[in-house]
Formats: sequence, structure tokens, C-alpha cells
Amino acid sequence: RDPSSTIVHSLHLMNSEKLQTRISHKDGRAATLAKSDKKPEKVVEEIYLELYARFPSEEEREIATKSFEDENATRKTASEDLIWALINTPEFVLNH
Repeated sequence: RDPSSTIVHSLHLMNSEKLQTRISHKDGRAATLAKSDKKPEKVVEEIYLELYARFPSEEEREIATKSFEDENATRKTASEDLIWALINTPEFVLNH
């Protein structure tokens, strides 16, 4: 398997309305995690485990957790943004 992604593939992932609908669904994983009483660190951990089947590194955890503290972010939007970011990485594309 060729380990590089194509521009078409990358653009599809970044602009897919179907994927956006699934990520932002009111009963989706991001919404469920946002409604939970879990601390942002645990939400980040769960998202990494679900998408990458691994725990985030300390640096990844720190960066992702800070996104929950942004003044314009909600728990749901921060969770959705993290899912989007992880799906659009070579690690996700090449391993899943």
C-alpha cells in the first residue's frame, strides 16, 4: 500500500458533508462525550483511543486539552474539532 495520501483524498476528508454530519450529529460520539462529566483530559484520551487505538502523547494531550479552554469553544465543538483534526492526519488515513 502506498503510504502517501492524494490531494483528492485529503480534500474529500476535509470537506465531506457526510463526515461532518456524522461528527456533529446530536447523538454522535462528540455530543455524547461533551454531555458527559468527564474531564477534558479523559475526553481527549477517549477520542485518541477510538481513532488511533492508542493513548495521546503528553504533548498531544496538552495541545488537545487546551482547545477545550478556548473562550469560543464548547465541549462539543472542541470534541468535534479534535475528531476532525485526527481524521485528517496521515496516521489515521494510513492505519484505518
